[in-house]
Amino acid sequence: MIDDNQVKNQSGLARKLVVSRVRICQILNLLNLDSLIVRELEKFGDLLKSRIITERMLRPYTNKSIRTSQYFKDPFS
Repeated sequence: MIDDNQVKNQSGLARKLVVSRVRICQILNLLNLDSLIVRELEKFGDLLKSRIITERMLRPYTNKSIRTSQYFKDPFS
């Protein structure tokens, strides 16, 4: 929606979707997860009924390469 100019920025997107700006930022940061982590998460399948992995647990891995992250520890152990 931002790329298509339907909304001007993340604040506009938050207003349109009726969520907080912080939540939009959290969701967009998840798009920056390393593909290795995404593949491992996909193995869990649809977990709507339980929260085995949360956004908060994944925060250290956003905007960083998994191989260079000083925070790296196996989130799946």
